[in-house]
Amino acid sequence: AGSLNKRFGCGVPPKALLRGVAMAAILNLVQTTEAVAAAAYDWEAEAAVPPELAAGMGGVPFGPAVPLGEADALLLTGATGFLGTHLLASLLAADKGPAVVCVVRAASDAAAAGRVS
Repeated sequence: AGSLNKRFGCGVPPKALLRGVAMAAILNLVQTTEAVAAAAYDWEAEAAVPPELAAGMGGVPFGPAVPLGEADALLLTGATGFLGTHLLASLLAADKGPAVVCVVRAASDAAAAGRVS
């Protein structure tokens, strides 16, 4: 119960597990707690770029997201990571799509290209 409460921020009483309360009831409690937390979270405010950061970017405008099919170029960070390798492969396999620019740490351009190939 402690692990459930810590992980999901819910209030599953330890006695519920000892008394054989149906797992469906416990799952419902966890899902309800997650739904309330997600609904109460202000994702737009979380994703907003602070004005002091935007000012430090030399006036680079931050606008609304552009649909992938309409983008001329895409900046991909994490291309050498677990998810990034799969995302890069999917982007490159598409018939049409934006140019993909990858940010990769390496000693040289050749070494960087080797990490994403």
